[in-house]
Amino acid sequence: EWKRVELDDLYRFFNHPARYLLTKRLGIHLEEKALLLDEKEAFELKGLERYLIEESLLNRGFLDQRLIDLLPVWRASGRLPHGTVGDCLFEGLVRGIEHFIEKTKPYMEGNRLDPIPVDLTLTGFRLTGRVHGLYPGRMIHYRYGRIKPRDHLKVWFHHLVLNSIGPGGAPRSSLLAGLNP
Repeated sequence: EWKRVELDDLYRFFNHPARYLLTKRLGIHLEEKALLLDEKEAFELKGLERYLIEESLLNRGFLDQRLIDLLPVWRASGRLPHGTVGDCLFEGLVRGIEHFIEKTKPYMEGNRLDPIPVDLTLTGFRLTGRVHGLYPGRMIHYRYGRIKPRDHLKVWFHHLVLNSIGPGGAPRSSLLAGLNP
């Protein structure tokens, strides 16, 4: 049973071995910290809330949607600070994301390719899964934030798998884009 490994599980194991073993082998799920509601009104976006908004805007931007037109939607969602502060914050997010898309999009020329199924047998183990983020000539992963070691690890695993599949149109090069200085 443990000789069949999903590509994403392999990544999760190497990213955080203790958590993986607790969850997958022992069935122990650690609870997340309870979120406390702030007693004061926020005038900025922090942490996870900011990341989720940026990620949503980034995905829509790569689909060629005009991001600034989404301001009323985000204002109505209640996730932005009220008034002019929220509007200015949103406009700043949009400018940064549009700049990132402008720098990254030239590497995404051509139509996005369908994910490639993976089914490799390596020294008695079977590695299965799918590789996403494929374009003609390359695999592209991006993160609108600082690149972390886990991002490098994930791209490296997918890159090795693509190059192990053999000939057949799979891209041979990989690109990781982020906001590192």
